[in-house]
Amino acid sequence: MKFTAFLVLAVCLAVIATVSAFPAKNGVNAQHNKKKPPVKCIEVCTTQYTPICAHDESGNPPMSFGNECVMRKYNCESAKKYAKKSDGECPGSTGIRLA
Repeated sequence: MKFTAFLVLAVCLAVIATVSAFPAKNGVNAQHNKKKPPVKCIEVCTTQYTPICAHDESGNPPMSFGNECVMRKYNCESAKKYAKKSDGECPGSTGIRLA
């Protein structure tokens, strides 16, 4: 009896391992199709909250960031050119980017 239970468990684990090893076809697997940022944009920022107010050259409204690293990462991922304007959140800011 114990041998049969062990055999059934081993077969189930083998099936699960085999199925999960192959990616889904036809775009069904969302993780596989997720667009990744360019390698140069992969920067790990701390969660230290030292907010800054930044502006860009194109005249977009100022934007608040949790710290300068988060601003650099945002610039890289979105091809923007925000630069630090002052310490602290932007006056009248409706939100702040933290990651």
